[in-house]
Amino acid sequence: MRPSVPVLYDPGTDIKSQVTITTKTFLRYDELNILINSIRQFYPKIKIIIADDSLEPQNVNGYNLEHYIMPPAQGWFAGRNLAISQVTTKYVLWVDNDFMFNNNTRIESFVEIMEKVPELDVVGGGVETNQFLFRLQYEEGDEEEGGCLRRFHRQIQSVPGLNGCFFADGVVNYFLARTDAVRRVGFDPFLKRVAHTGRCILKDSG
Repeated sequence: MRPSVPVLYDPGTDIKSQVTITTKTFLRYDELNILINSIRQFYPKIKIIIADDSLEPQNVNGYNLEHYIMPPAQGWFAGRNLAISQVTTKYVLWVDNDFMFNNNTRIESFVEIMEKVPELDVVGGGVETNQFLFRLQYEEGDEEEGGCLRRFHRQIQSVPGLNGCFFADGVVNYFLARTDAVRRVGFDPFLKRVAHTGRCILKDSG
């Protein structure tokens, strides 16, 4: 097996050099602009990447912002793959287009956790008062009936040395991930999930 090619440049230590914010939008420009404005209030220089599969795309402009137009209605995971494919930072932060940053949104907390525990590939945060973390259990079935995948809304176990952090099989769509790890797995564009409605306030997992 050939060794991985090392990073041949200094990625920097400030948040805009380490993290890119990504999102996917479809016909929700009012919500998207609120998200962008809230990001700029707290992170004025961080890069934002938007994947857009709206039927009639509108212009979305701003400092250090990349807006990629897709064929119409390609779906959430296709858009997520596109957005993440353009990330050049070590970490990528995924947010839904109806989220909004506030004083409790601290991307730095995510980065600190990832740097402290290099075995982690993804760290999920809280949306308003909820973390939405869950664990999965698969029960294998026969050829006719198939298996059963169950979801339980409880933690698996605590992360050693990090109070309030837990291992989980799934998190809400507000998470920081290692860019290279996400690219290795990717997202199945066959799955076109419908997201929730309403506006959500983001905070760190601590």
